[in-house]
Amino acid sequence: MSHRCFRFKPSHQDLSAPQIAAIRRISPHSIAEIRRRAVANESVLDIPVFSGEWPASKAQVMALLHGIEAGTLPLAVFDAAISAGAPAQDSSPEQPLTVAQARQRLQVLRDIALEQDMHAQLEAGHIASPEEYTPLPEDEA
Repeated sequence: MSHRCFRFKPSHQDLSAPQIAAIRRISPHSIAEIRRRAVANESVLDIPVFSGEWPASKAQVMALLHGIEAGTLPLAVFDAAISAGAPAQDSSPEQPLTVAQARQRLQVLRDIALEQDMHAQLEAGHIASPEEYTPLPEDEA
């Protein structure tokens, strides 16, 4: 079974020292590893969708997209599939995304989370109809 993730790769191979430092602040990799991954066009950060603490992960994706858009993070973003139980490999299927497309994807994921929450509340009897549903705050879905 595979899961989706937001994959972040260096946007080009020849990163300057300040660019490497910017990536180092958001990536667990060493400076040498970031350089190697830039040359090899490999991921420096994969953020799985709907696993772990998704609201916090979603906020991290949003912050990274803001940094890319502002020109402070030399990263490219991808929609990627990762196999459960296997380490995230850069050979997994991936699709490049613009910042706008990544934000649209985040909105679709929020819509899915809200729909799931509404159905869970209906099944638990907390609400009697979809019209009674109050959507979760932005930072919770």
